[in-house]
Amino acid sequence: MDQESLAFGRPEPRDGTTLRDVFDASYKKLVVQLYGVTGSLDEAEDRSGEAFVRAAASGRRFLAVDNHEARLRTTSINAHRSRWRKLRNGRAARARMLPPRDPAGPGAAPRCHRRVAGPAGGATARDRAALPG
Repeated sequence: MDQESLAFGRPEPRDGTTLRDVFDASYKKLVVQLYGVTGSLDEAEDRSGEAFVRAAASGRRFLAVDNHEARLRTTSINAHRSRWRKLRNGRAARARMLPPRDPAGPGAAPRCHRRVAGPAGGATARDRAALPG
């Protein structure tokens, strides 16, 4: 069996269309369309590739679709939208995070509390005897 007749490890459907045929016919158009959406050629190529990987994983369900290119476009745009949303939410979460507090800065615990809460190595023998453990 030659490479051209392989449908990514799955038997060919009855109409003869393989994922390779769909790839050859659609990949460049899909990348150009996604470049308009994403504004980045690298991102467009990544999302197009991801759409084809998902199509290969779905097997015959993808090949049974009437318009393969539209299904790939929808899948790749959804993948881009999901990635964009995760990046946006990550940036928003980082913006909400408070910077670490300086333990000796304003609003810090009084000096006597820091000594007791700190490591026992800095305490006097009398203080260490009072600490459990």
